[in-house]
Amino acid sequence: MTLAREPVLYEGALAKRGQPYDEDYLVIEAGEEVGIKVEITLVIDSHRLTVLARSHSYAFPDA
Repeated sequence: MTLAREPVLYEGALAKRGQPYDEDYLVIEAGEEVGIKVEITLVIDSHRLTVLARSHSYAFPDA
């Protein structure tokens, strides 16, 4: 991520995670949609940001 073409450094807590368990995975069936909202200001100083609004959609071919 950049701001005015300069890298924005992560200033939040660092954590190491172990290997995921089977129940940590989410099965997404063909044609199903999944969305998530993230509060980016919890990890980045919002006073330094000018515009940070993106939406991405990914389409996976039916298996």
